[in-house]
Amino acid sequence: MKKLLLCLLLGVGCHIAIAQQTAAIDSATMVVDRFLKILNYEAIRNDSILYVESTITTRNDSGDTLWMRRWFLWPNLNRTELWHEGVLKFGLVSNGHGRYRRFDPDKRIWKDAQEFSYVDQAMAYDYRGPLYRWNMNGLELIYQGEWNYNSNKVYRILVKDPSRYDRYYMFEKESGLLFLIKELETQGDDVMTSDIHVDWRAYHEYMPFGRSILPSVESYQKGPSITIIHHSYSYLPVDTTIFNRDKR
Repeated sequence: MKKLLLCLLLGVGCHIAIAQQTAAIDSATMVVDRFLKILNYEAIRNDSILYVESTITTRNDSGDTLWMRRWFLWPNLNRTELWHEGVLKFGLVSNGHGRYRRFDPDKRIWKDAQEFSYVDQAMAYDYRGPLYRWNMNGLELIYQGEWNYNSNKVYRILVKDPSRYDRYYMFEKESGLLFLIKELETQGDDVMTSDIHVDWRAYHEYMPFGRSILPSVESYQKGPSITIIHHSYSYLPVDTTIFNRDKR
């Protein structure tokens, strides 16, 4: 009888643990999917090129501006350029089916890139961010519950990404919008050290763009430096030569 009772209690404990874990996963999914539904990336037109122009400055030197220009054409044509004082510093371009090129700033030439390496780099410049199609990209979402942040109710989600640091994502409870990402120093069970690590990233403003809502002002801190980014969005007529040659 005692053995039977112990087995029953253990069984109940396992079911409770599984139920709690499932609830945490379901709650995290609901928060993230609600956010993605609000942004409505699916409404971005596929009969035009989406052009995103961004200015990047530091808080201590607002006059020193880095310009980021990005072009996207459905389904997977993309181009990214970073310019400083009229000089191209970084570039990626792909027509989505065999042409993957990157700019070498030292030799000032464009070079072929391996598809895997190119896609890994290009993901960091995707205007839709790492949560887009999170389930297809192997992200694990873990619900951390409701938190008080400056007297406001927020949801916190721990996101484990096989290609990035672990991160806490903070969403406003009322609006559902993401406003803060805290980057940890771990990736799963490993402690990581990398130059790409930032302390936090904040989303200050969103703007309507057609039937979508897109970030317009964001910032991040890396060490003592705070970087501020302003985005603007527009549509351009389709011109595939932008993606099929090195120079536009």
